[in-house]
Amino acid sequence: MHYGLRRSEKDLALSKIDIQREFLETHGIERNGEFIPYGKYAKNAWYNTESYVAELQNRASSLVTYAAINNLTCLFLTLTLPSEYHPTKTLKNGKVIDNPKFIDDEYHTPKAGTKKLSRMWKRILDLRPLKDLARENRCYFRVTEPHKNGTPHLHVALHVPKESVERVLNSIFAIYSFPQIEISSQYIPDSYNNRFYDKDKKRTIYKRSASDKFGLTTLIKNPFKYLMKYILKTLDDLREDKNNFSNLSLWYIHHSVTRFHTSRTLIPLWIYRKINYISRFQNMLDATKDYVAGRIRVSATKRAIDLLSLDDNREIKEETIWEKWNDFTAVKRTRKFWKNTKKGWLRAYKIKHPDIIPLQIDNKKLKYNLTTHKLIDLSKKPVTIPSWLSTPVLKQHYQYLLTLADEQLNLVHFGITQNEMIKRGLLKMPLVSLNDYNDNFNFTTKELL
Repeated sequence: MHYGLRRSEKDLALSKIDIQREFLETHGIERNGEFIPYGKYAKNAWYNTESYVAELQNRASSLVTYAAINNLTCLFLTLTLPSEYHPTKTLKNGKVIDNPKFIDDEYHTPKAGTKKLSRMWKRILDLRPLKDLARENRCYFRVTEPHKNGTPHLHVALHVPKESVERVLNSIFAIYSFPQIEISSQYIPDSYNNRFYDKDKKRTIYKRSASDKFGLTTLIKNPFKYLMKYILKTLDDLREDKNNFSNLSLWYIHHSVTRFHTSRTLIPLWIYRKINYISRFQNMLDATKDYVAGRIRVSATKRAIDLLSLDDNREIKEETIWEKWNDFTAVKRTRKFWKNTKKGWLRAYKIKHPDIIPLQIDNKKLKYNLTTHKLIDLSKKPVTIPSWLSTPVLKQHYQYLLTLADEQLNLVHFGITQNEMIKRGLLKMPLVSLNDYNDNFNFTTKELL
């Protein structure tokens, strides 16, 4: 299956993978004389896939277990886009033909279709029966997947209390009906207990009455297995060959489509990834319990994570379990040069400094940046961006600014630098608006921590 991809689009997606993989392996940080590539900590559907799949299973399992603990029932929804997003359609005899209703413009591309699906799902979440539920009584895991013609559709595992199932179903069917939505359920309400057999699709449908155009299609017995089936369908097995990409994976990369979304039921993923080296927090649900109870605390600057516990004297003990490094330098190794052609980004040749070409015009030394296509005047002092500086260099730069005379000091730059010092916890003072740094601004040296 090609999923609507042209050959040039597949080549472009493969080139994107090569560029990103090379960046992750050649760029990183240097700490204590050791080079640590960014790829050591990165993981996605095509990089460090075993770790990524294990994390996905952990997320799905934790969410389903959470739903079971809270006695929530699973509704499995499939949302399909309107006909104008589908370039082709399949007849009952299996023949594929062009869809005359398809609109071929930028507002009906697969990327635009995923945004449309998100709005359709948001409309469901805004329904009153779901709005009335407490946050802990509703959760979902959402998977985006393409049809054979490349048009995306959504699979959503929605968990709600059993007593709310009928009301939720009635509200959803009031705004969407077959074939735009199909719903399977772990529980069939009494009002949907009329069984009808669909000869075309060879399945049983549970309806309220024979005249209804909507109903439940399947009785779900194992929500976790049902969910994992759709999650694993979107992933390639790259264990033996890391370049064995299917057209399905290239579709996600080319259209920049995110495979999975979840409700904010569990601990935030960025926090979990920083603390799961501790065996106690390897299970996402266990980490969520500590996070909700307030035992996992994130600093205001998000540069440290603390764990609160009771010591032998029954007093609260605070232990830092993760802290952002300050003693490192961002570095990059010699990398390959890529150039843009009509066929996409292709590997060209190796060069030590591929981005910069030295020039001299009218006895003025310049450099031309191939990436930004800008001339750099070497006679001008480069601008220092405080947020890019490591903490030791930032301290040194701030002390240098304090030694400058008033007429030499750029007050706005000083304000940006001082605010960056405050954000990193290096100065004890509130953030100051840059509007306050005018010509009459008087400042005093603050005590460093």
